[in-house]
Amino acid sequence: MKAIRFPHYGEPADVLTVTELPVPQPGAREVRLKIRFSPINPSDLLYVRGHYSGVTPHFPAGAGYPMTSLTSRPRRS
Repeated sequence: MKAIRFPHYGEPADVLTVTELPVPQPGAREVRLKIRFSPINPSDLLYVRGHYSGVTPHFPAGAGYPMTSLTSRPRRS
C-alpha cells in the first residue's frame, strides 16, 4: 500500500514522500478499509511543519488523515 510520510518536521515539499508499506491484515473484530482518496489539506501542512498544537507524532509519521474509503475485507473468525 502507499502512504504519505515524513521523517521529521519541515517544509512539506522537502519532507513528504510516498512510501510503499505492507498491507495490514485485520485482527479479530477489525476490518480493512480500501482508501479511495486522502488529500493533504491545510491542517496537514501545519502538522508536517510542527505547528499543529497539542499533537506530537512518532516519526516517521503519516499525513493525509481525511479520507474516503470502502470496506475491503472483513476478517472471518
